[in-house]
Amino acid sequence: MSPKFMKLILLAMILALQFHELKCCVEEERVGLLQFKEFIESEGYDADHLFPSWSGDPLSDCCSWERVTCNSSTGRVIQLSLNNTRKYAMEHIRYSYDSNWYVNLALFQPFVHLTTLDLSFNAIGGWIENQGGFGSYLRLKKLETLDLSQNKLNKSSLKQLSALTSLKSLNLSGNNMGGALFDNWEGRFQRPRETIPVQDSRNLSKLKELKYLYLSWNAMNKDSMKFLGSLPSLVYLDLSLNTLEGPLSGVELENLKNLKVLNLYWNYLNGTLPIQELMGFSSLEILDLSYNNLEGSIPPNIGNLSSLKAFSVARNLLAASLPSGTSLYVSTFLAFWLL
Repeated sequence: MSPKFMKLILLAMILALQFHELKCCVEEERVGLLQFKEFIESEGYDADHLFPSWSGDPLSDCCSWERVTCNSSTGRVIQLSLNNTRKYAMEHIRYSYDSNWYVNLALFQPFVHLTTLDLSFNAIGGWIENQGGFGSYLRLKKLETLDLSQNKLNKSSLKQLSALTSLKSLNLSGNNMGGALFDNWEGRFQRPRETIPVQDSRNLSKLKELKYLYLSWNAMNKDSMKFLGSLPSLVYLDLSLNTLEGPLSGVELENLKNLKVLNLYWNYLNGTLPIQELMGFSSLEILDLSYNNLEGSIPPNIGNLSSLKAFSVARNLLAASLPSGTSLYVSTFLAFWLL
């Protein structure tokens, strides 16, 4: 065998080893994932059923585990899909959403390259404060997407979220921070006993990079909306299924010049449509005001919202006629039905 051929074989082996090292996950992160699995087990759940491929075998590559996504070049964990980790597929175990779950979020400290974290649908009621809690997120400087929807987080959790300054998308929908909005699953709407205080909601105003913010079903009132003007990068804002009362105005949102989608359906907004104030939202493409108590008629200058592509005022008290010469499609069906 020629020396040249031997060099080629040696080079191929070196490249193969380098590729293997890049492909496999980092040991610190592999251990961190196993610690999270142990935490799940310590809470009384069958962790092997929930995470069947998460093996303690040191040769097991955590980048191939379910719910884990790694960077293909570096092998670092960049995405964790830990949603619905308390729900069992086994028939003999009944899953209950009634009990709160308190998570030690210091477990996420090893994942310094994490960009996406999904913890939705877990009935999380808070964290174990003496073990790191949300302060652990201070190390997650690359985290851009956080989904905490459909949990049981209370108002105090907003303070700790203010440290996540790299976030671009935050979903807090369905946490009921101010009390229950529905008295049954069919969606019978009722006012909550309390709403989110202004000082609590302002903790989100430090998230200057936010582009997508989901706050539906959280008992927010108009006072707690004031912090939104401090988020100029927002392009998508969902405030549906809250307790926004009174006339609609653009004051609370006047600095959101980049906003493209605004969902305000199923609140308690009344009065007439303030189209003139909405003119400042030159980028607005979708506006949903359905299921409110808006009155009067659709103003003729609605067509001046040149970027608007979809505009729903269904289930309000508005006159159903559309001003002549307006090309915008407006959903006004059932506009005279009482809520």
